[in-house]
Amino acid sequence: VLFRSKPLWRKTAGKTKELQALASCSGTIAPGSMTLILAPPGHGKSLLLKALSGRLVGDEHMSGEVKWNGMDASQLKTAQLQLNKLCAYVEQVDSHNPTLTVRETLQFALDNSVPDIKLLNDPGIIPLHAEKVTAMLELMGLTECQHTIIGDASLRGISGGQQKRVTLAEMLITNARVFCLDEISTGLDSAATLDIMASLRVWCKSFGGSVVATLLQPPPEVFALFDNVILLREGVMVYSGPRVQLSDHFSAYGIDCPDDQDQADFLVDFLSDP
Repeated sequence: VLFRSKPLWRKTAGKTKELQALASCSGTIAPGSMTLILAPPGHGKSLLLKALSGRLVGDEHMSGEVKWNGMDASQLKTAQLQLNKLCAYVEQVDSHNPTLTVRETLQFALDNSVPDIKLLNDPGIIPLHAEKVTAMLELMGLTECQHTIIGDASLRGISGGQQKRVTLAEMLITNARVFCLDEISTGLDSAATLDIMASLRVWCKSFGGSVVATLLQPPPEVFALFDNVILLREGVMVYSGPRVQLSDHFSAYGIDCPDDQDQADFLVDFLSDP
């Protein structure tokens, strides 16, 4: 996906003047790649993620333009391409029907992704969908809890880490090609985050999909899974390129990460107070 964004402006309640929320930027989300967006809180990483996933289309409080492969949202619609199915957006908070089992949840998501509901009556579709659900359960490590209900605060079900896996599995099973993940590590420990991101990397490399994620303080093991990094400060793109070239890029300006500090933490601290 090639994206190009003109400045995005936000209307503030009680004020007539618009504030620039995101500066002009452009970039490439390559197939089979994982991209991490790093920025201090409030500097536009979630906004960029929503812009990439088309979540800002029709937002009366925002103005500007975003293009995907040279086409804006209206042109994509004319070409009969549904942006919300090409680019899936995963929020911080999981939202599920607590009474459905894990397998039923994925089956429901898959059935609702079919372009024509009449296809569900095709005898050949039923076993095909069942096989796809089973494969997704295996990929996301949910096989053992597939017949357990999701649950919620008042109904005991699967764990928080498993719920996050179900959320991602719901998106993966719908055949979206780009996944925009907004702080999915919220409420998870570093081990669970690493396990989930490793599963997503397998999906990227196996099926040619792309992941774009925002994480506030990714541990080194998680940071190392990403191919590319985008750095933002006050809505301005500071860096966009391969993760392995980050050190050399900043060293050229006399900025070096101390040996006793994680690179991701150092970069966020630097962006907060350069």
